[in-house]
Parts: sequence; structure tokens; C-alpha cells
Amino acid sequence: MLLGRGREQIEERALAAACGEVDIVVSERFLPRSCQPRWLKADRRLLEETGGLSINLADEQITSVAQGQGAHGWWKVHSNAHSNDRQPSAQQRKP
Repeated sequence: MLLGRGREQIEERALAAACGEVDIVVSERFLPRSCQPRWLKADRRLLEETGGLSINLADEQITSVAQGQGAHGWWKVHSNAHSNDRQPSAQQRKP
């Protein structure tokens, strides 16, 4: 697991190499396309769509706030929010 914390600039090649060595990357920032972990890339782009994530490592299941919140005033469902039976995309799957 690789966690992006802080605001320091990271050289893209170094970041891409680090991403390629881990299963999961979590960052509050937008990450470049070159960052391709083996299973899940939870960057600002994904988290803006899904809200918070619950990651069950044993069952390899991901559940998002967007899946269970419905039409409440405190949660705006995005048109491309993930469904309840969502599986990780090809970019987010283990090889």
C-alpha cells in the first residue's frame, strides 16, 4: 500500500515506479496515468465520484459511500457513480 500525504512535488517517474510495486495507492491528489498499482488507485478523481471507500482485503471487495447513500441532501450522486455490484476496473484489478 502506498499512501500519498503532504504537498511535496514527486518526480513522475519515481511515483510511477512506486505505484507499480504496490497493490493499492491512496492519495488526496490527482495522480498521473502513469501511476498504475496492481489493484486499486484511489486518487482525488476516483474519490470525488465514490466518496469514502471501505476496502475489504480478505474478500477483495470495495464498497463506496456512493453505493449506499442514495438521494440525501448531504450526498450528491454523480451520474457515473458505481453500482452495488461494482468490481474493480481493469486498472484496479490484481494481475
